[in-house]
Amino acid sequence: MMLNNYLLGILYGDGYIQIINNRETVFFSTTHKEIADKLVSKLTNYGIIHNHYTRNHEANSQKENYEILEVIQITDQEFLWKLKESGYDSSAAEVRIKSDSDFLRGYMEAKGTLFKSQSRGSEFWRISISGNYEDLIYIKKLFETHLGIKVGEVLQRRER
Repeated sequence: MMLNNYLLGILYGDGYIQIINNRETVFFSTTHKEIADKLVSKLTNYGIIHNHYTRNHEANSQKENYEILEVIQITDQEFLWKLKESGYDSSAAEVRIKSDSDFLRGYMEAKGTLFKSQSRGSEFWRISISGNYEDLIYIKKLFETHLGIKVGEVLQRRER
């Protein structure tokens, strides 16, 4: 069974562990079908047991305007064990987040966005990443030290 850093990055970005019937199960959910399809393909290629379904809401329901959600449920216990062994649920960012460009690419696909911005008459690209503050500080360090990318300050947006 393969558990590469790209897969870890995607799962750390939008994955979570939930207990169902006294058994831990890994879930991944996203509104981006392409990312879900890519993850399903990798899980299938690696022989990892999973279910994939789409959650949408019926017309005339209170939630009909909610985005369609792709949900992947990974029930493979060997996979869960390897995920935990990799530090997935560690309390330390340095253990959870891998100093590897593949991990960062997976994490950015799940939690990041790239957009043009303007300030003082000049145009530039901005990367926005959602996550907890400790993770973002560590990711900033990895961008600067391992990838040579200059990063400005980390700003935390207030919840609405």
